Amino acid sequence: MDYGYEETPQNPVSQWAEGAQDFFSNKENIPKIIGLVVIIAVLAWYFAIRAAPGTISVQVNALDDETGLAGVEVNLLDEEENIVATTYTEEDGSAVFKDVASKKQYRLEAIAEDPFVAATEYVELASNEQISVAIELEKELGVELTPIPEVSVPKNCDK
Repeated sequence: MDYGYEETPQNPVSQWAEGAQDFFSNKENIPKIIGLVVIIAVLAWYFAIRAAPGTISVQVNALDDETGLAGVEVNLLDEEENIVATTYTEEDGSAVFKDVASKKQYRLEAIAEDPFVAATEYVELASNEQISVAIELEKELGVELTPIPEVSVPKNCDK
């Protein structure tokens, strides 16, 4: 029988919502739902929560003329002062630590031969971060200070 109005098609969102309600209310679909939740949780952990390794680039220069120093030993130490990795600078004074565990604090220690004094920098590496650190080494003055000997002044001396 025609009542003078046309039946309007249902909104696609409403159709999807009804289908989802039917799916989630069916007890036979519980294993599928649990599997879907587990997959979503694993993907969230892998892409959002897991700490991806990072990279630390180091530039070691002489403080007085800012030229890069080649062959400088650079140690990467963790929070417990354990050496995590060691590398040596290239001709231009650069060195790189790759695949470093992130979300941690580290100490970079640059040790050069005489006349330079070792130097330290502290860094904190976030997940998948690439940071650059400059370490400037001072030259040792090479001056030894000797103690001043005691001098006794006679009592009758006015000057």
